[in-house]
Amino acid sequence: MLKVDLPQTSYVSGELDPQLTARTDVTAYYTGVERARNVLLIPQGGFTRRPGLKFCAEAPPVIEKLDLTGKTLTAPNGGTAANAVDDNEATTVLTTTNIGTLDPYIIFHLDLGTAEPVWFADVRNFSVSGTGFLNLTDELRIQYSDDNAAWSDFGEPFDNFTREDNRWNYRRGNELGRVTHRYWRVVRIGATNGGTSKFELGEFRLWKAVEPEFVSATRIVDFEFKALETYSLLATDQNLRVFLDGVYQDDIAIPHTAAQIQQMTWAQESDTLLLFHEDVQTHRIERQGTSREWIDRPLTFTSIPTRDFKDLVSAGGGAEPVWSATRGWPRTGSFFKGRLYVGGTRDLSSTYWASGAKGDVYAFVRPASEPQADDAFELTIGETAASIYYMLPSDFLFIMTAAGPFVQEPREDPPTGDNATPQRLRGNKRARGPGFRAFGLDKAIVFLDDSGEQVNEIVEEVFRGSFEVNNLAFFAPHLIRDPQEMTFRRALSANRGDLILLVNSDGSMAVLQTLRDREFTGWTSWHAGKGAADALQGRFVAVGVQVGGIDGRYYAVVERTIDGRVRRFFEEFREDYLLDASVLIEAINESFVLSSDGQATVVYSFESPGDAADICVRRNKILLDQGVDYSVDLGTKTITFLTPADNNENDIVRVAIRINEVDAPHLEGETLRVRVDGAVGADVTVTGGKASIAEFSDEQVEVGLAWPDVKEIEVNELVTRQFLTEEEARFSVFSISDGRGAGDGLLVRDMPADIPPDPSGPSLRGKKKRVHTAVISVTNTQGLYFGANDEPPEPVDFAEFGDFLLDRRPPLRTTEIRIDNLQGWTLSGQTEITQRDPLPLTVVAMVREIVVATR
Repeated sequence: MLKVDLPQTSYVSGELDPQLTARTDVTAYYTGVERARNVLLIPQGGFTRRPGLKFCAEAPPVIEKLDLTGKTLTAPNGGTAANAVDDNEATTVLTTTNIGTLDPYIIFHLDLGTAEPVWFADVRNFSVSGTGFLNLTDELRIQYSDDNAAWSDFGEPFDNFTREDNRWNYRRGNELGRVTHRYWRVVRIGATNGGTSKFELGEFRLWKAVEPEFVSATRIVDFEFKALETYSLLATDQNLRVFLDGVYQDDIAIPHTAAQIQQMTWAQESDTLLLFHEDVQTHRIERQGTSREWIDRPLTFTSIPTRDFKDLVSAGGGAEPVWSATRGWPRTGSFFKGRLYVGGTRDLSSTYWASGAKGDVYAFVRPASEPQADDAFELTIGETAASIYYMLPSDFLFIMTAAGPFVQEPREDPPTGDNATPQRLRGNKRARGPGFRAFGLDKAIVFLDDSGEQVNEIVEEVFRGSFEVNNLAFFAPHLIRDPQEMTFRRALSANRGDLILLVNSDGSMAVLQTLRDREFTGWTSWHAGKGAADALQGRFVAVGVQVGGIDGRYYAVVERTIDGRVRRFFEEFREDYLLDASVLIEAINESFVLSSDGQATVVYSFESPGDAADICVRRNKILLDQGVDYSVDLGTKTITFLTPADNNENDIVRVAIRINEVDAPHLEGETLRVRVDGAVGADVTVTGGKASIAEFSDEQVEVGLAWPDVKEIEVNELVTRQFLTEEEARFSVFSISDGRGAGDGLLVRDMPADIPPDPSGPSLRGKKKRVHTAVISVTNTQGLYFGANDEPPEPVDFAEFGDFLLDRRPPLRTTEIRIDNLQGWTLSGQTEITQRDPLPLTVVAMVREIVVATR
């Protein structure tokens, strides 16, 4: 027998491809693992649980305009009401009554006849006409009613003021989803004297879900306003839903359908966002005075170059604009060095244009005079099939095409002749198709290869004056599975890496964690919690980052089957959440420092609950007994201590309202995991939109979906990607052909043990091995399961006698855990760390003590 200690103090190489299981000559073998599922790598060497997913909102479905034919339309203050619903924004309802101080001033009224479900309401081509300046701040509203008497606002009020070009478009929605009402109106409610001014309304539209209701394609668009506010805009069918720090703000109408969203790209400058698609006129979004005020309109370019398309079969001859519904619109655009670059139309797929560098960034026609360096210009990439997909500004302008990436250097001279050709980068790495974005990562550019199997980086070789293209997924190509979306999140603390997140077509998420200056590059695979009706996992379908700011929030859209229908949830990755689609609430509480010995009362300031039994009091963290230790007067909000002599000066008293239930209507009918004051509570089923909490809680409750069984997902991967039979796959994962998952939501399995042979002895390959003892170093950990030698993982006992009170959560451990007398023999000498409960976990190192049968 031979005994060997194999330490692993670093996991920074993450999950390695199965083709590397024998590559003991590669350094990554000793800092990587065979499986890294639902974990986040730490640059210092260890790993922790991936962030949970906080529920923010449900994504709107595919929508269509409500047919208003035959509905009762009126314009009580004058104008032709039918003009508001004729699908022509140019024909308007122009009121004839002076605005004056009339309150309410009804501009348009609609009676649907019966209550109908509505997702959105639009006011299009709206203005206030008149002389002088008139500012109607928060006085214009879209409202609904059930009885035509009591009215409620649909969304936030909107502003309007007289200005030469004041033609505005507004959309209003409800963060909780659709509303169902009979009467609708557009109305001014307020006291501002409008004098002789009038209102003009081009179109009023109501939108409903397409029946039967089905989910829309989704994208997450980033938007930063003056470095002060960073937004995530959830793109669905013909809508952008605005979120600030995960909180709903507003809805914006867009012309892009669900089918077009996946190929949409965008660019931002200041308060303006441009949306690009080759089949849709470039659309302009503007943030107005507050986070809840946004407007949209088609972008009217100041000037558009023309061309004679006579060389095309579809051409009719003669000069015509290069961008139009006939020729196609720019597929992508980017603001770079004072210019707006756009490129890649349907008929001119390899051509891009730059506006002038001074003045109007929407003017693209070059002056007739001698070319100047600041003029607008047009370039065509001379490569065959170099369709332009995306442009990314950095120190250079990177142009991602079907023929590979190109780079446009900043110009100080007119781009004419040979100096106009952008540089093609070395390496046959063609960019993925329309809609796929590239990102800057330190001094590199990251983009997806069109093969769907590679993530590439472009690195500038300063001394050569050129660029090199490398594959970032070389050690883990098996985790890259036809990616549908990619985003990048910069590290915000020393113990986290930069993240590149890829949404795979199978619903998993491949995550690269990296710090380029620390040689830290490792991949893991993330899997979202599922509904009871889902087969394996919730499906990640979109991912995005709230750019800028100080907290680097990042989000995902997850598809699940809940309450009998397929739904998509917009959720935020949060390290303080341990479940998915999760709701976490803090108990209402107030703390006091006693000012003297024997203090008899404290008075709280929050609103009293309906039942005094819901008031909880702790003194120095110890729960007191109501009726024995204290009494409550809900009217005066007074806590009276029944034995005040037990109170000492500087004691800390905490008064809180007990948490009895949590609102979770988005998970109706689902059985949820529960965390109560940091401990695992009893599962609960959502009924009537509420999760009733069985355990006592006066601090914090989290309810949400458990993470999926990653071993069952591994079985499915072996069957679908490595073509094993199900029995073979189950034997590979569970060591028995009919093995079944036990709810392991997290998994780290180390690489097969590499034990150097005695130079004078025989090879140890093929020899049976037993992991006899394991020593695991953890920090801030409450629980884990551990398995070795192909034996099922067992729970590791973290409790120590006398170290916590029975009514408090188990402590977070920072310690070394020794597990002895492990049984079984294998050829690989591997171990597994898993988790089945939502508990904090961070592993920093492990030592395998292995016995080798040398005969």
